[in-house]
Amino acid sequence: MTKTKGAGAEEGIWNASLVTVRGPTAENAQAYNGNLIKRILDGKTGTPLHPGADLDVYIFSLFNENLKQGAETERNFGLFYPDGNKVYDVNFRPGGGDSWCVADPGAGSQRLQAALEYACGQGGADCAPIQRGAACYEPNTVEAHASYAMNSYYQKHGRGAGTCDFKGAGRVVYQRPVFGNCKLPSSS
Repeated sequence: MTKTKGAGAEEGIWNASLVTVRGPTAENAQAYNGNLIKRILDGKTGTPLHPGADLDVYIFSLFNENLKQGAETERNFGLFYPDGNKVYDVNFRPGGGDSWCVADPGAGSQRLQAALEYACGQGGADCAPIQRGAACYEPNTVEAHASYAMNSYYQKHGRGAGTCDFKGAGRVVYQRPVFGNCKLPSSS
């Protein structure tokens, strides 16, 4: 973000690619953070020079920093007040709130295989569709099979917090994943 000079500069005009913010209002913070989150969840990642690049994205501030020195704008971009109450709502689950658990390919094939075995074994996931000759056997990759099994476990356990971790091998996504001709099911 860059601060502009000229008319209104004393109010703190900040330009960002997602929204132009005038002053420290909750509506402006909600617009900025909401658009940032929507952009990422819609799969619009990267930078102008590297569109589609995989980036780590952080919310400017989780809490309003009412005691911070400097521009008023920076004190009021949090999602929560210092007492923990929401400043405004931000939708972290577009599209009705459906979510799926998929294998993180960066976890490596050993961790994905362990997650697959756990989900299909003691985890109680429905792994029949990824057996040889079944509807979701192809593509026959550890990532696709682990994603199916991990998602089955995640959906079976009500998409609860921590049910997609698999020791760091899983991640939650908000667009239905497709592997070959197989769409991962949701509980809704």
